[in-house]
Amino acid sequence: GGVAVYARSNLDVRKIDVDKFCIDKHLKVCAILWKTSTTETIILNCYRAPSGDIEIFFNNIFGVLNFVFVPHINIVLTGDFNLDSSKQSRSMNECLVDLLSGFNLMPVVRWPTRVTQGTSTIIDHIFTNLTENSVITVIDNDISDHRTVLFQVN
Repeated sequence: GGVAVYARSNLDVRKIDVDKFCIDKHLKVCAILWKTSTTETIILNCYRAPSGDIEIFFNNIFGVLNFVFVPHINIVLTGDFNLDSSKQSRSMNECLVDLLSGFNLMPVVRWPTRVTQGTSTIIDHIFTNLTENSVITVIDNDISDHRTVLFQVN
């Protein structure tokens, strides 16, 4: 799997180099800083392969967040973690939420993001400190075996 963040050409964005945190199968991550006249937002997109080591993933997510974290900047961490928050072991999910809450990031996806004939999982996540006035929509599409997750801040 690979990751990308796309932005319109008229937006003030710059790439943040987080390549040193990428370890094949365990974590792929990319990041941008988006500036407006009133705010700065770091957007990170990541992927963990289903066979990836969860400890390496946690350690490197912690590392990348330590690298980019600035208290007054908004953060949106999104991606396919291949960690089912609806069914995975409680301790694994608690570890992830605890780790990310240390950066004031809260989970906002509450509906299944991958549905097959026999399964319904929440493996595509968004963690953010922009929880007020935000809207999450999960919609079916014919593009992928995952549903589309839309995140809007009003």
